[in-house]
Amino acid sequence: APLWVALAYFIIQQIESIFLSPRIAGSAVRFHPAVVMVLVLVGSEVAGLWGMFFVVPVAAVARDVFRYLYLRTTERGATPQMALEILRARSIL
Repeated sequence: APLWVALAYFIIQQIESIFLSPRIAGSAVRFHPAVVMVLVLVGSEVAGLWGMFFVVPVAAVARDVFRYLYLRTTERGATPQMALEILRARSIL
């Protein structure tokens, strides 16, 4: 019986780490789950355990800063407030 419990625990743990965790993290920062999995893989290769923890939030911040700067530099006369309003209207922020 302990072997079956250990096997069930292992299977449930694998399902959670492969399917649920990327989906939950992706919905929190609005990334596709596959993107989250790739980011975590790259983060682990670059910075180990700390990279795995911080790569998804850092990527989300970088994405939002890039979009903000893009709006500031491409929209004619877009003030910081206008750029933020455009981002909010598009539900990016």
